[in-house]
Amino acid sequence: MKKLNLGSGDHLLSGWDNLDLTGPAIKCDLRGPLPYPNASVSHIYSEHFIEHLDEVDGFNLMKECYRVLIPGGKLRFCCPDLRQYVESYLDWSKDNKPGKDQFTNGVNFLNYATLGEGRSGIKYLSPIGMSRDEGHKYYYDEDEMKRKLTTAGFHDVKKCSWGISVTSELHGLEWRKPMRDLIVEAIK
Repeated sequence: MKKLNLGSGDHLLSGWDNLDLTGPAIKCDLRGPLPYPNASVSHIYSEHFIEHLDEVDGFNLMKECYRVLIPGGKLRFCCPDLRQYVESYLDWSKDNKPGKDQFTNGVNFLNYATLGEGRSGIKYLSPIGMSRDEGHKYYYDEDEMKRKLTTAGFHDVKKCSWGISVTSELHGLEWRKPMRDLIVEAIK
């Protein structure tokens, strides 16, 4: 049974079909239909990719994931959590906030976090200097991710911890440095 790693970039998972628009992965534009028949995939994993799609394309990908998964098939998405940005802004005066050394204040941080990642060439008066063009187009919090996955047909949508899953195929897959990400699993 096939397992899919969506938006894999250069991080290829052994025994999985690694799909991405570029790199050594199977070439696939994930804004369109997945090149798999209905109910032909047992597991889907994606780390820090869904936020690179706009709201419509992200929801369409969720529906495509549902289509290709077998009944009982499992999905795991990991992405930046919008809540972390808002909480960091609201609690900026606390010394333990991530990025405290890169930004002049909470407003500077929040603008970079939500706008700077999506638009190249935005300049800031913080040590970061200029944003990278990461192409982030839509951010999720737990409620939004659960609502969209449920609307796409999934059930038992649950927030998970970094690297931990009760499903052996989905356990220990996160490879990026933990950043208070939103990680959810869902079942078809």
